[in-house]
Amino acid sequence: MKSAIEKIYLGKTNCEHIPLPNNYNEYQKTIDSIFNNFYESLNDKQKKQYTEMVELELAQQAEVLLGHYKEGFKLGLMLAAESALNPR
Repeated sequence: MKSAIEKIYLGKTNCEHIPLPNNYNEYQKTIDSIFNNFYESLNDKQKKQYTEMVELELAQQAEVLLGHYKEGFKLGLMLAAESALNPR
């Protein structure tokens, strides 16, 4: 059996099986509807600008999420180390 570190490195984790919140699909349908209605009301120049803005916001959010993931991972390692060094 591979170690947890190897599994993470190889991308063989169960993260893709993390369940979404119960109301995720409902929110997504509403967001899609609002987005599509708004987008269709824009002229070509506005569509280009809006698309660029949305893509930049998504990239920004991805960077923040990655930073949070890294910090959470480090915290988990510190907790594991503390637990191993200070058994009851």
